[in-house]
Amino acid sequence: MNNSVMGGPTKKKLLYRQFWQGQLIEVIQEGPFRSLRFDSHLVQSRMLDSDPDKLVLNYARHMTSCLMFLEEPPKHILMIGLGGGSIVRFLLKHYPKCHIQVVEYNECIPRLARNYFLLPKQNDNLSIAIADGTKYILESKPKHGGYDLILVDAFDHSGMAQSVYARDFFSGAKRLLSANGVMALNMAKGEKAFFDRGIEMLRICFKDSLLRLPVDKTNNEIIIACNKPQSWGDYSQPKKRAKQLSKLFDIDLQDFLDQIIPTGNNFWNRWLRNDKQK
Repeated sequence: MNNSVMGGPTKKKLLYRQFWQGQLIEVIQEGPFRSLRFDSHLVQSRMLDSDPDKLVLNYARHMTSCLMFLEEPPKHILMIGLGGGSIVRFLLKHYPKCHIQVVEYNECIPRLARNYFLLPKQNDNLSIAIADGTKYILESKPKHGGYDLILVDAFDHSGMAQSVYARDFFSGAKRLLSANGVMALNMAKGEKAFFDRGIEMLRICFKDSLLRLPVDKTNNEIIIACNKPQSWGDYSQPKKRAKQLSKLFDIDLQDFLDQIIPTGNNFWNRWLRNDKQK
């Protein structure tokens, strides 16, 4: 969750307002943008009226970097946290044959996403469960050979959901990934102790297959965890996919690739530094 966007909002109009378990939820029209806000200041999702499938928030655009590390287009996707549904719409546009399973804790959010942010109704490509993300992960069994992609963006009014960004969740998610699956998480560096502990737990679960991508002009980082041990000395395939997907998404994934920081693999750290200097 962050409030860095492409372009700036102008006139504001309140479209919806309610409290849920002590948290203020608002939908606000801001010039050409429609925003879902928590507690008036935290922008959870934002949509451009003239191009609803375009990812506007920086963190959401950076989340797409995980797709460079998939060997094939994702067929089965699990999302923990729905928000306004921007990433769901984006994925369904570019991967119309995939199935997305969303898990959202707040029962109000799917209705708001459908009414104000053009989220499709549940269908053959989209299922939404109202449940605790950690409980869902721990109680689920792998289906269809596992999820090709797991996306985690679970925030509440106090920050990152502590039950989600924890070792049990990470190990459970790894169990649900396909052999070549990838997990991407949106994490906030502002919660330093919690963030550092989360990174350490991810390193335990995913060892040398962990990448960090700082989100420009925010305290967020996208963490990419690959289920398959990576041959990081050969960077040709992610580079090739970055070039292809940048054109498809209209997002500069090649720039994101240059900013990625490997975690836990000293050999790849050295190789990547040398490669970037060439």
